Amino acid sequence: MKKKLTIKDIAEKAGVSIGTVDRVLHNRGDVAAKTKAKILKIAEENDYKTNIFARNLKLSKEYTIATVLPAGNQYWELQHIGFERASIEFQDQGIKIKTYEYNPKDEDAYIKALTQAIEDEPSAVVLAPVSNKITLDFLSKLDESGTPYVFVDTQLKDSSPLSFIGQDSFLSGQLAAKLLCYGLDQKPKNLFILYQESNLHNKSITERIRGFETYINKYNDANIQIYKLVIESEDDYSSLLEKIENAGEVQIFIPNSKAYQIADFIGDKNLNYRLLGYDLTEKNADNVRSGIIDFIINPRPQLQGFLSVQTLYKHLILNQKVPEVQFMPLDIVTKENLNYYDLSNA
Repeated sequence: MKKKLTIKDIAEKAGVSIGTVDRVLHNRGDVAAKTKAKILKIAEENDYKTNIFARNLKLSKEYTIATVLPAGNQYWELQHIGFERASIEFQDQGIKIKTYEYNPKDEDAYIKALTQAIEDEPSAVVLAPVSNKITLDFLSKLDESGTPYVFVDTQLKDSSPLSFIGQDSFLSGQLAAKLLCYGLDQKPKNLFILYQESNLHNKSITERIRGFETYINKYNDANIQIYKLVIESEDDYSSLLEKIENAGEVQIFIPNSKAYQIADFIGDKNLNYRLLGYDLTEKNADNVRSGIIDFIINPRPQLQGFLSVQTLYKHLILNQKVPEVQFMPLDIVTKENLNYYDLSNA
């Protein structure tokens, strides 16, 4: 017997999303005429018939997805762009996004956001886990209620998310070390790892640092100096400048999205350095374009946000099995290839 064609099959054949196919087949929303014609042709050639009963059964219910993320950071704002794109894509299928934000430097604010999200009894949750014990306590409540949850950006041991979406942080740290050391005439001598105190509660950042140090330690050279510095106050910046000036040639690793802050500080000074950071925000992109930042590793936050909602749509509404891990590629952005990235969808 010939296999019955599904919406997913049509989407794959047409090279579009499941939501786009659904809008065309049920005549909802705006879809480009060329795309619409292609989808209808595939459906007609394969004798596809919509299952109105099943569709109406699903769409009679609204599914609220709670997103719990830090506020006040360009990187997380890019995640929200992905959420917004997904909410538009799947709104006709009953998907609704509700946002809970918190100050990443305030543990009580994180607890409050998680508490409120759970009390509102969402259909599912998307979050970037930070403090292990606090997060695990709340995840146990989601597990008890049978509420599915997806992690973005950061993995967490001893938890059971429906899916994780983000980079392999340890490998990205190793890649960062390799890039900073690549092509040097001799082994690196002075490497700087610069971060904020709050970063130490972020598993993805600590894993990047661990990967970086693991790669450098392979040199097994006692002459290599690794300076791990918290950079937050003016005094911290003054101390950093003095150390760099005394060191000569240096490699600087910023394991978060704040590379532009260091770039703004050292860019007009006569220093011999390589600088690598994370996340293709507008401020980081400006400094890549000017040549102050040498490399950005981009974990595609917009795509993470979109895929997290799409994954829950597939699970909640389509009853499809979803991958437990969805790794983002380790994109390396430089001055030479920056213009090929759309910053609104990087």
